[in-house]
Amino acid sequence: MTLLPKVDLCTIDGPCAGEYLSDCQHCGKAMTRCVMVIKNEEKVQSGTWVVGANYTLGNAMFLKDPISITIDPNESTAFDFNQIYDLGQPINSASCELFITKEPTVQDCITEQKTKYECRNVTEIRNVSRQVCE
Repeated sequence: MTLLPKVDLCTIDGPCAGEYLSDCQHCGKAMTRCVMVIKNEEKVQSGTWVVGANYTLGNAMFLKDPISITIDPNESTAFDFNQIYDLGQPINSASCELFITKEPTVQDCITEQKTKYECRNVTEIRNVSRQVCE
């Protein structure tokens, strides 16, 4: 898992649109983008990861719907989240926290072979001849 650097951009029309929030002092609306890259290091099996995001700005909290992606063996996928919000003065960007809500598990299956022996009691009758001397 790799967290990419957070990006804060100004989104309102004007000379600041599309610029980094740190370079724009007169921005009224912004977007914060957070990305997590996950690599499936499994050699054979694909897996489905579920990742969520939580943005905070002052006392406001924005909980994003989780993203579910199936990742093939030895492949990487980016979980990309963004939040648009109004800015106040002084300009502060939102913080974000990305988290895995469901990590796949690998099912190691093995084949078992069982042999069942049934036992039963057998009564055997044998004729025995004896010579009795008196």
